[in-house]
Amino acid sequence: MKIPVEQYASRCSRMQPKLGILAGGGPLPKYLADHCQFIGREYCLVAFKGHAESTILKQMPYIWTRLGAAGKIIQVLKDQQVQEIVMVGPVRRPSIFNLFPDWHGIKFLIRVGSRARKGDNSLLAAIAEELEWEGFKIVGIDELLKDLVAPNGPFGKISPENQKLKFI
Repeated sequence: MKIPVEQYASRCSRMQPKLGILAGGGPLPKYLADHCQFIGREYCLVAFKGHAESTILKQMPYIWTRLGAAGKIIQVLKDQQVQEIVMVGPVRRPSIFNLFPDWHGIKFLIRVGSRARKGDNSLLAAIAEELEWEGFKIVGIDELLKDLVAPNGPFGKISPENQKLKFI
């Protein structure tokens, strides 16, 4: 059954909680915000200075902040009644000297400790845990933009042999 776009957007916006988009660089944050607008989902876009690109985000409602302003970021998301958060776009790992963490950020760094030095996955997991501890649900971009995920299986006519498939 085909549903008019307006009805679809109305249904989606009633079903989905407000989304917080923590935006790094590249076009993906804007693409996601455009998708939210299309389906009628409310969102709050928080763009990181030095990472997000203002030329891409122009004409979009967003809040500029620095990475180290953890307390401000969390307060903005709570004030905006955000329930789910997605982190999109590349963010270069800053040095502790360039981060200038606020009090909330300092407490986070103390809690995370050595995990921050174990690599990007450990750091991202720690950030996700912190946001969940604050009451937010972390969602992946693949849950929100299913059309960007490649389907299972080969893209062409040629499939790898069993031995090569095991290696892959």
